[in-house]
Amino acid sequence: METKSDIRNRRAFTEHLTRARILTEKGEYAEASAEAAEALKLSPNDPDARELTADILAALGKRQAAAEEYKKLFTEDKSRESAEEKYALLILNQYDDDRKAREEAEPKASKKPSSWTLLLTAIVPGVGAMLQEKYLKGGILFGLWLIFFCLAAKGMGRTGSDPMKIFTSLPSLAACAVWLYSFIDTLAGSIKK
Repeated sequence: METKSDIRNRRAFTEHLTRARILTEKGEYAEASAEAAEALKLSPNDPDARELTADILAALGKRQAAAEEYKKLFTEDKSRESAEEKYALLILNQYDDDRKAREEAEPKASKKPSSWTLLLTAIVPGVGAMLQEKYLKGGILFGLWLIFFCLAAKGMGRTGSDPMKIFTSLPSLAACAVWLYSFIDTLAGSIKK
């Protein structure tokens, strides 16, 4: 036969557990944790209170403690499949988080230039570097080539129609050197990959 004290304890336990569930649904995990702790003081072996506590721990980012509690729960009671499922999900999520952290920690590899990149670089110097996300380098190469190209074109009017003088002028040679460097740099990037 239950005493008045037992009935009061059971009511208090139910109230704390209900408040903990409501707070958990609202996302107020710190308050829910306090309510769940009070419920566990009154009934330390109650599986519902223990599972809710593990849920709150997982939500608070205390995955190791939550995983241990889930594992204890389904080890003690094989019919408690929800704890086993939550344990498995927690482990899988931890694995995914670890994998993402490793990927973020690894240096970002530069993109391999495609044949289109090489073709565009053959037409306009600096494009290959820009397509490989080396924007400053690509911009400098394009700017230098454009300056030398414009100087060579301007010199074309002064030299008359002699093509040898046009192609052997200093601006023309500099524009060709920038173009060649840009193309070889992009080609070397494609060979490395």
